[in-house]
Amino acid sequence: GSIPVTNMVLFATNSFNCEGCLQSGLYMVGFDGANLTRLSLEGIFPAWERGFDRFAYIRGGELWVANADGSQPTQITHAYASLSAPAWNSDSITLVADCMPYGQHDVCLIDTETGLVHNLTPEIVYGTGIPYPYWLGDDELVLGQTRIDLEAQITGTLPVIGRVSPDGTRIATIQNRQLHVVDIDGANDVALTSDPTTKGFPVWSAGSDLIVYEVAPGDGRLYLYAIRADGVNGGYLLTPQAISPGPPSRPNSISDWLGYSFGP
Repeated sequence: GSIPVTNMVLFATNSFNCEGCLQSGLYMVGFDGANLTRLSLEGIFPAWERGFDRFAYIRGGELWVANADGSQPTQITHAYASLSAPAWNSDSITLVADCMPYGQHDVCLIDTETGLVHNLTPEIVYGTGIPYPYWLGDDELVLGQTRIDLEAQITGTLPVIGRVSPDGTRIATIQNRQLHVVDIDGANDVALTSDPTTKGFPVWSAGSDLIVYEVAPGDGRLYLYAIRADGVNGGYLLTPQAISPGPPSRPNSISDWLGYSFGP
């Protein structure tokens, strides 16, 4: 019942104790920084469904789904706190999400039709969990550098920690505060940025040609940037204001992420 979006990045903001930040909420903005729009929803970690006519997000630790325009928000899970960073499978039913039922980062699969949550990794030793799993195809997941199947069996490793492009050929990764792209086998390591700010949490566009990432310049705020995957023309600011509080001095890495997701 919703019209799919085109060329829009969906993202979350947090203005708490952040002068000059966008007001807390969920937003959309064009790839070129145009048409910034605030949705009438509260939440974090928004994620487009593969058809781009609806999206998932987290509110109060629970999974919600809404139409692309923010209408008809529907709570999917109940009494399952501490979900974050959902990502859709191409079946448009199943999501993977970070979950913390035992105070550590586990990997949960969620059926959006039933609300059933299945913890894939309950036996990870406390403190060793890796946050923010994502899909590699439809039958594998990535946790840091480790690839697992849907039975939580290890299927392989990646050469670096980062995000594999949707076409499966490259990885966006952070090295020494800078955004790099490397081939899936670790070859052809190319630095896309070189300025003194700290970068974090790269996320690919559906076409594998653009990357959105966070920037921490050390002014107490975090900013949303985008760049072409070939590095031509460099990175550019997507929003006129910061998206959340950040470190007061330049950090070695960025740990705070509220989530963002590319439209087609």
